[in-house]
Amino acid sequence: MAVNDLRKALVIAEIKRNKSRISLSALQHKAERLLLEYQGYQVEYRALGLEDAMEFLPSKQNILR
Repeated sequence: MAVNDLRKALVIAEIKRNKSRISLSALQHKAERLLLEYQGYQVEYRALGLEDAMEFLPSKQNILR
């Protein structure tokens, strides 16, 4: 999950080896209680495979800089 309080936006993602096995409706159901704390926020749900994760997760090299 990523939170941008300035823009009042959330990105909720699930990452699996095979992203076709991710159910966005199940992800939305899992996030229901969490969203109670972020009422008024725009929410984006994403299904990511391992190949997509590198785009969204920081690398060790970027963290150490």
